[in-house]
Amino acid sequence: MSVAQRDDARSFQPANDLSPAAIEAFLKVAGWEQVDKRDGVFAVWESEREDASLLLPYNRAYRDYRARLSDALETIADIYKLTSSEALELKITGAQSDILLLRADQPTIDGSIPLEEAQGLLSGVNQMMLAAACSAIRPRASNRGRKPEAAAEFLKEVRMGHTMRGSFVITIYARHDDPGSRNHRPRMSGRSWRQNP
Repeated sequence: MSVAQRDDARSFQPANDLSPAAIEAFLKVAGWEQVDKRDGVFAVWESEREDASLLLPYNRAYRDYRARLSDALETIADIYKLTSSEALELKITGAQSDILLLRADQPTIDGSIPLEEAQGLLSGVNQMMLAAACSAIRPRASNRGRKPEAAAEFLKEVRMGHTMRGSFVITIYARHDDPGSRNHRPRMSGRSWRQNP
């Protein structure tokens, strides 16, 4: 059997896959302060608590953009003791999303599960997130019957990330409202998986 490999299929690469906007959102949530900025080019961020600073580039047209972004990500990884690119991704994206890590309740073979199990897992995630959204909007013991429109809208915003290595774990992102957004989306209450900044 042959395997077709596409050029765009690759492993996670922080400097390519994490945007400056996502990194900036993380820095704000983690208590960093922007101390200098050149619009559209770069910003310098400092953390007195961490006794550190970093330069965050914005303009991909500059030849050293990727190197400067890699430097910023290495600084974050070093300060927060993040030893894998997956941990770095979860730390940064966790500033804008509640993150749920869900593992298939079945032994894996070479990191894979049967398609039927995967289908059941995703269906269960969908039901769980809908129930959580309904409970956030209308707290009650049961949310049978017609579901609130806001819950359905929230569900459209929930995203699935790549599975994690080692066991079949899927990553679910429930994005937070943007601070300036007028649209109300229910906030998930309770505990979400998140490392402290």
